[in-house]
Amino acid sequence: MNIAYLVWTGCAVTISTLCTLSTAYLAWKVFRDTKDDEILMFGDCQHPSSVSTYQSSMHVLCVKIFNKSRRKAYIECVRAFENGRSLKIYWGNSIDQLGNVLQPQGAFGIKDSDHLYVRRKDADLITWMNLSVSYRIGKKVVNERLPYQYLKYEAENDKAGEDIEQE
Repeated sequence: MNIAYLVWTGCAVTISTLCTLSTAYLAWKVFRDTKDDEILMFGDCQHPSSVSTYQSSMHVLCVKIFNKSRRKAYIECVRAFENGRSLKIYWGNSIDQLGNVLQPQGAFGIKDSDHLYVRRKDADLITWMNLSVSYRIGKKVVNERLPYQYLKYEAENDKAGEDIEQE
């Protein structure tokens, strides 16, 4: 009877150990998969349509940002470059009707989705620009590069739209 009891106990310990190891492996796999989706998705850079005049909208860039993580992400730094030289900019997540960035910030948080607005401090038109956006989710810091170029066909379409509005 002692030998049968020992064999039975040994089998129970072995099965319990296998269940514990498989549970730990599955928990690690789920944790790794949730860590992989902790990214921000950036839309295309474009001039915002919410600005009251076409000319004012040409001074501002808007980027739609989607947070695919369950945790809040923080935009910490936005830098702009034109032909390799750094530009001084205002950036934030809201603008007024003239395209001025309201409460230019050093950082803002994104739970689900938000907009990033960028305006040059020298108030020149934005026709070509590279943005470098640094964000943090938890302890992970990521840099994202966003190019923008105002294409000729966009300008022609915008001018055609202005002609219709004036008539």
